[in-house]
Amino acid sequence: VAKGEELCITYIDLFMTRQERQDALRRTFNFKCACPTCLQTGQALLRSNKVRQRLQDLRSALPSAVPQRLGPRVLEKIAEHIDEELGGNAAAKAYAYHMGSQLLRDIGQSEGDLELQQQATTFAEKALAEVVVAEGPESWVSVMLRE
Repeated sequence: VAKGEELCITYIDLFMTRQERQDALRRTFNFKCACPTCLQTGQALLRSNKVRQRLQDLRSALPSAVPQRLGPRVLEKIAEHIDEELGGNAAAKAYAYHMGSQLLRDIGQSEGDLELQQQATTFAEKALAEVVVAEGPESWVSVMLRE
């Protein structure tokens, strides 16, 4: 890390709306965020909140989407919204892909469904690729996901 380089650490769920984020930061850290995203107003704020609410909804829908063979579609939609609203945040994508890969694997194994198990492998590989971007190839998460 170079001197003067900004470090961005996420203390809360990035899928929260602005009010939810501000409430959580105030309650947990007695802190009011004044980043550019939290300072949005008007249509930009409405759009941001709408996309973040959609991210929450998609994440909540994922467990029921997998048995209906909609898991990959939901995960790709989550990734699209992360690109749109969070600038492609690699850590957020890694988390979503990893969560999806675990659901696909568990249901695929319990049902003996090889297609779901292959989809699980695909999304586990995507999770690893995003973790490498977010944390580096030697981070403990990268190492864990490679195993």
